[in-house]
Amino acid sequence: KLINGGNDKFLSFMQEHGYNISNTGLMCPAAETIRTHIKTIYNHDAARLYREVLKARVEGRPEPSMKDLPREKSGAKSSISTLDRTSNVKHSSTGFTAGTRPSNLPSPTQRLVGGFKYWFYRLVSIPTRNNRCASTSLLAAYALNKLASKTIHGNENAILSLSNKIFVSISITASSSILLLSCLSIRWFKIHRQESFKSASNAFQQRVNNGRAKRNPLYDLYLPPNATVGSNVSKAVIFYPDILVDKTAYASVVGKLSDAGILVAIVNLDPPAAMRIPTPYTGAGPNSVLKIGFEINNLLGIGVDEWILMGHGQGASVVTDIAKTIAQKSQRRKQKVILWSPLTPSTCLDLSKCDASIMAVNGTETLKRKMPPDAVFCNVSGGNHSSFAHYGPSSFPVKDKEADRTKTLDELQKEIKELTVDFILDREPSRNKKD
Repeated sequence: KLINGGNDKFLSFMQEHGYNISNTGLMCPAAETIRTHIKTIYNHDAARLYREVLKARVEGRPEPSMKDLPREKSGAKSSISTLDRTSNVKHSSTGFTAGTRPSNLPSPTQRLVGGFKYWFYRLVSIPTRNNRCASTSLLAAYALNKLASKTIHGNENAILSLSNKIFVSISITASSSILLLSCLSIRWFKIHRQESFKSASNAFQQRVNNGRAKRNPLYDLYLPPNATVGSNVSKAVIFYPDILVDKTAYASVVGKLSDAGILVAIVNLDPPAAMRIPTPYTGAGPNSVLKIGFEINNLLGIGVDEWILMGHGQGASVVTDIAKTIAQKSQRRKQKVILWSPLTPSTCLDLSKCDASIMAVNGTETLKRKMPPDAVFCNVSGGNHSSFAHYGPSSFPVKDKEADRTKTLDELQKEIKELTVDFILDREPSRNKKD
């Protein structure tokens, strides 16, 4: 069906790997029969590689390249045995699948570029979008002042002149601050990286062994009980980790969400593309939601009734950005958004006028002004910022105070999990239920 339908992605893949497709697409030449032509395409190395890539994505293995294709000769090993040999190799203690290496530390240049993207997003993009009217007015006044200075000689308008000075001052301050912070990020993004505890790596490995978790290039997938390729789930979460935190650190708490029947995809923000920096400029924008949703629905064949956005720390901040963009471009039903320990209100987009159902766990009082009136705010006492995963203590951008944690991680994450599951499944919070 894929070959006869002329799928665009399949066609481009075939062309990139050496198959010559004429301008008439996949219509067979007059001298060939349809059966022979289709067989030729199916047996071509590019088509074989395409099938193996799809298999690898479904099974959570690294995608093979052309050189990894098994040769179809007598005595040669079959593709199944070759790929099984890769998938059955034991995982390392860090929880990474065989055939892949743990995320290497980005180079100083990469950290500089990543820092620039992060600070530009935080200091320019978010404030500008949250204060769109003021930003537009100031920019318009600046443009009018420049236009007037070229066309009118003499006294300048005092208001336009003042607006011009304010705009120039803000621009210079923002530019110098971003450049300085970007340079400092070369060191910060090295010393503040957070790797997962071994307990989280072991939890992820155990779920992989049990067929309940898969690692794909774009995300880690946590499957509900009895969910397999081709099944259907009612709720699915796309989760964005906090800045500089290893995604495996969330394996324990997110795995418990999947035990409640919720499919969870943790977005991969590791190098080289994102460097564990969740911003729209590093692959954590609305397009990441579309890509992950497409892969799960179409390549894995898992049907999802409702998608939910969730994030921790800076990941929660970028979730507010994605939610606002989706709300502005889509007229679909009310979307659910879950914010775990969101950062300061200045790092979040204003969702007060968005049609969204929102829950914030350990959100500040000042954040409520940026949320809809019916937003749910819950507080989990006895913990700190890194209590939502197995890593820490957190040191950037929020510094944990160890004295603030008076409960164990298991106790805290049990409460966090119960609040989150109750909100996702639209049921009364467990903490409000009477025995």
